Amino acid sequence: MRKLLFVNALCLSAMLVCPAVMAQEGSKKDQAREFYQHGINLYEKGDAEAAAEAFREAYKMRPSWKILFNIGQCEAAAGRYGLSMEAFQQYLVDGKDEIPVERKDYVLEEMDRIQKLVGELEIEAPDGSAVYVDGVHRGTTPMTRPVMVVGGKDHELKVILDSETILEQTVSVWGQKKKKITAEKKAEAQPAVAQPEPEQEAEEPEESTEEEPERLWTWVSFGIGGAAAIGAAVTGGLVLSGKSDITSECEDKVCPEDRKGDADSIETMALVTDVLIGVAALGVAAGTVLYFFEPEWMGESDVQVGPSVSDGQAGILIQGRF
Repeated sequence: MRKLLFVNALCLSAMLVCPAVMAQEGSKKDQAREFYQHGINLYEKGDAEAAAEAFREAYKMRPSWKILFNIGQCEAAAGRYGLSMEAFQQYLVDGKDEIPVERKDYVLEEMDRIQKLVGELEIEAPDGSAVYVDGVHRGTTPMTRPVMVVGGKDHELKVILDSETILEQTVSVWGQKKKKITAEKKAEAQPAVAQPEPEQEAEEPEESTEEEPERLWTWVSFGIGGAAAIGAAVTGGLVLSGKSDITSECEDKVCPEDRKGDADSIETMALVTDVLIGVAALGVAAGTVLYFFEPEWMGESDVQVGPSVSDGQAGILIQGRF
């Protein structure tokens, strides 16, 4: 009993669905017939390009290889030879042996004529990309065949992937030639990363035009040394002059009583001369060291300069590493 009810239900469903499907198919057939007739009317009026579009709509509603012949004829008349070649090729493939011999010969002759007028575009793009040439959809990648276009003419090529245009440019190719074009999906823009601000270099202090205190001591040392050298020269000259006078009056180291005081003075001046010579040498040496070894440079090289006195001798001690 249950099986009988189930079978009856299926039959009832089929009876309800079949009329709807038949009505839908009939509607498409009627629409296809209307587009087909509209295409004929447009072709007779001389609007071959609009006629080709009408025949394409009829083909979408009710695909038939016979309509492809009309499309090929209209596209050839409109000068869109690439589209004409594609329509004629598909016409021969789909119609096969059903095509009358006279019609097949005509199509082959027509294809041979326009073959010399078309070039081929080989499009490489991510799978699923829609290819448009001059606003007409020519296929979806991966393309199984090149796109044929009129040779020696500019064409607007557009490749769209996921509603995004990944390539849009004007292309041209000579008849019976091929051109390869690659379209790639644009890389997504990376968010900008804040870059750290560059550290500002420390401003170098301006050089002072005033004499540095350390440089002042250089010239003081040279001055003391120069003054001592002059004093040594003067006292040395007096010593030499006095010794010359005493020598002429004293024989065998025996001097008159009135000249003994002069001799003592000369000895004292000679000692002063020696001291002045030492001071002069010390001043010149100290000034030279301070001139060539400025305190900043000395600080970097760890050089120390200072007086040295030992065992009755005086001098300048320079120690450190250079």
